[in-house]
Amino acid sequence: MSNARPLTQPHTFSASQLNSLVQRLDALRDQALQALPPEQAGGEIWCFIFVSLMLSGVGWSLCLVSWGPWALLGVCALALGRFSRWILAHHLCHRAYDQSSTLPSWLKSKRFGRQGFARLLWVDWMPTDAWSFEHNTLHHAYTNQPHRDPDCVQQKAWWLRAWPIFIPFKILIFTLGSLVWKPLYYGPNTLIELSNPDREIPLSIYSWAAWSPWGPQLWHTLRRSWLPYLTLHFALPSLLCLLCFDLDSALHVLGYLALAEGLTNVYSFIMIVPNHAGHDLYHFSDKSSDRGEYYLRQIVSSCDYHTGSFVIDFLHGYLNYQIEHHLWPQLTMGQYRWLQPHVQALCDELNLPYVKEPVWRRLVCLARLAIGLDDSPQLTLTSTRSSTSVRS
Repeated sequence: MSNARPLTQPHTFSASQLNSLVQRLDALRDQALQALPPEQAGGEIWCFIFVSLMLSGVGWSLCLVSWGPWALLGVCALALGRFSRWILAHHLCHRAYDQSSTLPSWLKSKRFGRQGFARLLWVDWMPTDAWSFEHNTLHHAYTNQPHRDPDCVQQKAWWLRAWPIFIPFKILIFTLGSLVWKPLYYGPNTLIELSNPDREIPLSIYSWAAWSPWGPQLWHTLRRSWLPYLTLHFALPSLLCLLCFDLDSALHVLGYLALAEGLTNVYSFIMIVPNHAGHDLYHFSDKSSDRGEYYLRQIVSSCDYHTGSFVIDFLHGYLNYQIEHHLWPQLTMGQYRWLQPHVQALCDELNLPYVKEPVWRRLVCLARLAIGLDDSPQLTLTSTRSSTSVRS
């Protein structure tokens, strides 16, 4: 069960209450910036990169051993290494470390994943520019607003929610979807959003135009998403193994990489998708009109997971600080850790919902929402000069 108190409907926030929320959250942000200046935060990124590359190195080192416990350990290490590099891109592309004086230019938002060596450090199913636009620009501005937030779970899963089949079959489809969600949803969807920024073209991930071999979008996805990823992560390693060893070894490596790919897709799905989904996280019919409403919405539409040590935070990809991240997308990982208990205490004081639960419990909330057993509650915020009313 969620530990957050739901908003009583109707609930009215006066202008003075929202202004107080803004002032106190801004004060917390300033304290975090003073305690952990971003220009001195390069060390945590280097540590993150070291662990990520070490995991990948362990995974590749175990790649050619016989199938058994050591090979399975290698699959897990390789999968976690891939996931962590996506998380590295997440924080760097948000410009969280652009002010760090200890980082080279290829670890800044303008170059990472785009040019030279930094391009090879992050080759994923989503090109950097497409993912930055879809995630940084759209998702953060329109969080949990159907038809505006490109990752609103309740809206994107409408077909599964409405499909009149037995619940066990829905659960099976939901589970299988986690294996392929990045190549079949996230990669194509980010490119669709980038190519249609004003939403003037009626194109979506569920439209025939996105997958038609006679249209440009499928070939655009093939060229910018699927081919680069499949070439670097599957074709080249298998070809090198074939040239250096034999066909059996190449097939062994290909199977190893396929297992790691499936595992990293499932793992990233578990860590990322539940962040804004559940019966206790709200969605909205319009965009916030000011910073007070924006802060309020980010709190009641996001959830944290368990937090604390570097190991816990690394395994969660620092997505366990999702509320703090959505309040301040451009802060560093260390600043989120510093801010989390203070933000939670402030929400408790103001009687605002602050959802913080284990990721596995949030996964259950996501699954129930995706298959139609639960609904996300809707808040409609109507602003006036004197107050903001929140009603279902």
